[in-house]
Amino acid sequence: MIRDRRRLECREEIGDVGSPGIGRPHRPGAPHQRLARERTVLAPRDGEWDARGARVTDVLSLDPLVVLYDGRARAEDNWFEVTGVATGTLERTLDAGSTPPLRSPFSDGAARYVSHVTMADGSVRYYLELARPDGAHDLVTVPAPS
Repeated sequence: MIRDRRRLECREEIGDVGSPGIGRPHRPGAPHQRLARERTVLAPRDGEWDARGARVTDVLSLDPLVVLYDGRARAEDNWFEVTGVATGTLERTLDAGSTPPLRSPFSDGAARYVSHVTMADGSVRYYLELARPDGAHDLVTVPAPS
């Protein structure tokens, strides 16, 4: 991913054409061509809680496309990002909508780097960094609501 002050771009490395497992079998001496697509997938929103930055942390669903992302309003909020939900399709920029972000009820409010894991029994757990009352941050896990 490439990030500047106003947008997040995703560079999808498709692979070397002709490499084993990518497109067609590799032939010794055959030329390789690197393929990539670039586009903005999620942009910060002026005047919103994610105005300074937005980065996708997890994909919950592909159809429809639903992602979790970290955002912050100001440069000073670095280390204290909170998590939002954005939706869309693979063909267009994601829409963050108007749902308020997930925040810790403690200290700086940080709730970031959320990822989900599907367990062997089919249940889902979320892992995230969450602010504690004393200002430190812990890595925590919580089960998804059933």
